[in-house]
Amino acid sequence: MSPILLDFPMPITTTRLIIRPMQPGDGVQLFSQIEQSRDNLRAWLPWVDYVKCQEDSEITARTFYADFILRKAFHFVICLDEQIIGGLGLSFINWTIKRMNIGY
Repeated sequence: MSPILLDFPMPITTTRLIIRPMQPGDGVQLFSQIEQSRDNLRAWLPWVDYVKCQEDSEITARTFYADFILRKAFHFVICLDEQIIGGLGLSFINWTIKRMNIGY
């Protein structure tokens, strides 16, 4: 089966949190979170240095959403009361042997 045909139940909802794919419109909150933690994030998320303004973060959010749709990578946001408080990523996917990297 082609990975693009895989369906995933989204969002994942708990009593406190919602985990969902990053999507268009998340750029404003994403930029705010990056600005608050840029120096710490840089060591783990190399794409952070390319996000210099809200427009860049919206491009990143939309690119991550496109990757999700195409099953190239999975970038999720963790939300509490509709505010992004964290992220989770599954990347470098090898569908043949069903392997990927996990980052959070």
